Amino acid sequence: QAARLAHHLDRHPELDPVDVGYSLATTRTRFDHRAVIIGTTQQELLERTRALASSTPASGVVTGVARPGGLAFVFTGQGSQRHGMGRELYAAYPAFATTFDAVIDLLDQRLAGHTPVPLREVLLGDADPQLLDQTLYTQPALFALQTALTHLLSTWGITPTAVAGHSIGAIAAACT
Repeated sequence: QAARLAHHLDRHPELDPVDVGYSLATTRTRFDHRAVIIGTTQQELLERTRALASSTPASGVVTGVARPGGLAFVFTGQGSQRHGMGRELYAAYPAFATTFDAVIDLLDQRLAGHTPVPLREVLLGDADPQLLDQTLYTQPALFALQTALTHLLSTWGITPTAVAGHSIGAIAAACT
């Protein structure tokens, strides 16, 4: 399969790696033998796909066999926030954006009068990046991001059998 994929990608260099990854994650049969290819450029991804096809060990290629069992999601607390977190997911995945919008809108309504800048502006706008380091923004931002990410993963058929969380992450975990 990896050889056929590499051949297809060679013939269609116009394909967006994000679209290819999405299609591979959502439209294929799930076999016991699996592989993950990680790369930052289209060329890296193609080279690593070729390495997988030829069974050549390569950086950024992980193979394994699925085992029965569950999947756990661990949700973080304050300290994991980063300026710009979620922006690329928001732009690329409507399922993420829709959930993110719903959570942010509700949080901005509830926080009105308590925050000088709406949470939406802190996360997606041009607000001072240092605002995200204030607990008043950090906690709801992490909750919104984790809730939207969990929803996105569920649209791909990835759901946890167990959840755990620390601080605000415990609240996000309880909402899954």
